[in-house]
Amino acid sequence: DGFIFLGQGVRGPMLRDLARAGAPFVVWGGVDPAEPYCSVGSDNRLGGQLAGDLFVKRGAKRWLFVGNVAHAEIRMRFDGLRAVAAKHPEVTVEHLEVEHMAYAPAYQQTLAWLRSNPPPDAVFAFSDTAAIAIVAAFRELGLEAPADYSLCGYNNIPPAADFTPALTTIEQETHLAGAILVEKLMQILDGGKPKSSVLPTRLIVRQT
Repeated sequence: DGFIFLGQGVRGPMLRDLARAGAPFVVWGGVDPAEPYCSVGSDNRLGGQLAGDLFVKRGAKRWLFVGNVAHAEIRMRFDGLRAVAAKHPEVTVEHLEVEHMAYAPAYQQTLAWLRSNPPPDAVFAFSDTAAIAIVAAFRELGLEAPADYSLCGYNNIPPAADFTPALTTIEQETHLAGAILVEKLMQILDGGKPKSSVLPTRLIVRQT
């Protein structure tokens, strides 16, 4: 009867076409008022700003963002990080494009990047899984968080608190998302036009 998409990914044009065709669907991902469909997600731009504010507080000046900005929600996180950096002339921001979201590509591409670039003193990863991979890559070069660099992930998945070192991350209240997505889809199926929703977004400071 209807569709729930988990993440826009690179499917933006398809989702707009579906919306114009009147297909009943909702999206978990980046919330953009300009899009013609209902979406639910964290405040991704704020998440990036929270990470940037943390890096400024820790005195970091060489930042690295790891993630595929072709995905709308990841691009918003990068935009938020850069907005903070723009206020501090001493800060530089590098971007490492990781096309696939699995652990292995994040680890391999981070390690390759580190072998050909000076190590950053702060890293913002598009996910906690990527953050764990980044810790492993840095360890290959004898670098540890938080002594050698600050690290912030995204999502606050359950292993983030139990990992060593425990991950600093941006929390998405995904336990609420499923119910909200279903509720909004039901409203659409009943002929309604629900508005997009932004869920609470906060920084969880741990060891990294």
